[in-house]
Amino acid sequence: MFLRITTPDAGNPNRNLALDSWRGIACLMVFWNHTGTALIMPPLVIFGFTGVHMFFVLSGYLLFRPFLSRLLTDNPLPSLANFYLR
Repeated sequence: MFLRITTPDAGNPNRNLALDSWRGIACLMVFWNHTGTALIMPPLVIFGFTGVHMFFVLSGYLLFRPFLSRLLTDNPLPSLANFYLR
């Protein structure tokens, strides 16, 4: 069985590409801070350590969002198996 790699569905109304982009920026901020790039280019990553906070807050919100929308509309919750596989 081959692993199927898919790209994010930009047309999916459940996706928030702006917040996904900020999450990616936060990930890069953490990377730059850990690799010492923050010392080389201070104006770009002077607050690189805040990327950790941004990443966890955004990840928590984006991961819980499908469950929250289902809870508010009294629809069945998404499959936990699919959630963990993704």
